[in-house]
Amino acid sequence: MVITTNRNDFHPVVLAMPLLAILVIAARRQLIWTWARLFLLILGCRDGLALVTVSLGHQQLRRRRWWLAGVDLGLSLGWLALLSGWLYPQLTARYPGVNAGASRYSYLGDSIGAIALGLLPHPQRILGIVDWAGAAVDLLLLALALLPFWRLASPWR
Repeated sequence: MVITTNRNDFHPVVLAMPLLAILVIAARRQLIWTWARLFLLILGCRDGLALVTVSLGHQQLRRRRWWLAGVDLGLSLGWLALLSGWLYPQLTARYPGVNAGASRYSYLGDSIGAIALGLLPHPQRILGIVDWAGAAVDLLLLALALLPFWRLASPWR
């Protein structure tokens, strides 16, 4: 996620990485107001981070922290709905080049909802496009890089 950071070209997503770490710590310590402020800052850094925060909401569900999970999932999914339902259409109406990626996935459907509903009964549409060999190589390289850090007591050794 860290794209670049230097004096002349700063990306807000660079702030999101340390904020995500502090967010997890705040959730574990039950610092609700700190967690809420950090959460909103993270959502403001980049649109794609809403998907990361959805996964953090699922983590809170597994930990049976219902309130945090509900707020997390509500804000994340609401933010995604706001972006896809209002902001992106506004931007594409004024600046057609903004949504150049939509033409890449147009064969799957006309909108995010149509894509999701179309993939549920026909998952083979997307499974045939995935580069499975490349994904396996990436996972192997990631596992090799993390191998020295795995604990000896880990069930995965």
